[in-house]
Amino acid sequence: MPIGWRWEPLDGVAPVNPRRNFDGIAADAELTFLGMAAVSELTGALILTEQRPLAAVRSGFTRFQSGDVIFAKITPCMENGKLAIIPDLPHGMGAGSTEFHVLQPDQVSARYLFHWLSQETFRNRAEHNMTGTAGQKRVPADWLRNAPIPVPPTIEEQVAIVSRIDTLFAEIDEGEAALAEARAGVETYRKALLKAAVTGELTADWRKANPQQETGQQLLQRILADRRARWHADPKNTRKKYKEPEGPDRGLADIPEGWTCARLEQLTTKIVDGTHHTPTYVSTGIPFLSVKDVRDGKLHFENCRYITPGEHADLTKRCNPEGGDLLVTKSGTIGRTAVVRTDQAFSLFVSVALLKPASSFISGEWLEFAFHHWFRNADVSQDVKGTAIKNLHLEDFRELVVPLPPLNEQTAIMARFEEQSAKVPTRMFDPMMIGASSLRQSILAAAFRGELKA
Repeated sequence: MPIGWRWEPLDGVAPVNPRRNFDGIAADAELTFLGMAAVSELTGALILTEQRPLAAVRSGFTRFQSGDVIFAKITPCMENGKLAIIPDLPHGMGAGSTEFHVLQPDQVSARYLFHWLSQETFRNRAEHNMTGTAGQKRVPADWLRNAPIPVPPTIEEQVAIVSRIDTLFAEIDEGEAALAEARAGVETYRKALLKAAVTGELTADWRKANPQQETGQQLLQRILADRRARWHADPKNTRKKYKEPEGPDRGLADIPEGWTCARLEQLTTKIVDGTHHTPTYVSTGIPFLSVKDVRDGKLHFENCRYITPGEHADLTKRCNPEGGDLLVTKSGTIGRTAVVRTDQAFSLFVSVALLKPASSFISGEWLEFAFHHWFRNADVSQDVKGTAIKNLHLEDFRELVVPLPPLNEQTAIMARFEEQSAKVPTRMFDPMMIGASSLRQSILAAAFRGELKA
């Protein structure tokens, strides 16, 4: 540290969980209330809209006053950086979740303290010292009180450091805003490109140069015949009567001549989700995938859980993913997709839906195209059920109306889409965003080593 700086325990410069009272506040007063969801991660932004009567928060909640710094103590909120400076409040006081520690800046400024606590290195140390059971671990108050903080000799020097940090962060914010705007433009382009693909606009010139050998309607009849034959060939269906899936009750107005449309149920033999019960996990065995393992259009097995072969065998009686099938996440983070391109056996949790193409004449890739077109253009608030956790129902999939071009045009469409979208990949922006986050942490580290220069 620079000459003149000193290490102090946090409680010595910013008392941890100081006593607070509501003396002098009218009994019928409304106080600002902060639940954990009202505190943004790392930015310190607060949602200050919730008000509760004084009588409702007089006991059982954390109390704080204007100028305090709150710091989440429970996992994963602490690790994610939920902390904030309390602004000027009506009555000067507020209440909130009991999962906050409260620090009262005394010999350090609130903003200096905020930046120190927001460091990844500090939160990593706090995580290492958490106590409690899995999922309910918390940062002990005593550990926080004794955690050291570097203190410059004067408030003026603290203010200068904070000013330099905020200036550099503002420049990073401007860069991130520009990146976000660029990525939004790319996403708009990809959305338009996807619409052009599934409406035939992308291959308008291709159709002129390639006369149709088969219409979409003729292809649909082949798919339905194949679907019917596969059903009859399954020994489980002996002595059962085949039920022909119904077609759509409405057409698609913006498809070219020679195309047709079908309900997704007509183009699949199975639309199911994974198990509705949490299985018994083991250290090694058959991969068990959930939403987190379906991303970037791929399946990720590197951090998945495992179940026994016996439990896997029971689960696959209903849901048996195979090569060429389409997987769609239907709850939590909805709308992620991946076409199965592996022979590896695995099982699925209820949050992932399995769509099994009815025939070799319809590919999982085309179903993926059709789904993304619907998902990106639909009013998701109307089409997605659920409140706290959004959820796509299996019936949503079955009723989805899919445009169906001739088979050779499907191939041409997908090739052109990949060629055009590869020119502006959205993923290129992610490393830049990650770099900006790392740069912030580097700036904080330099600041508290006394290395930031005006």
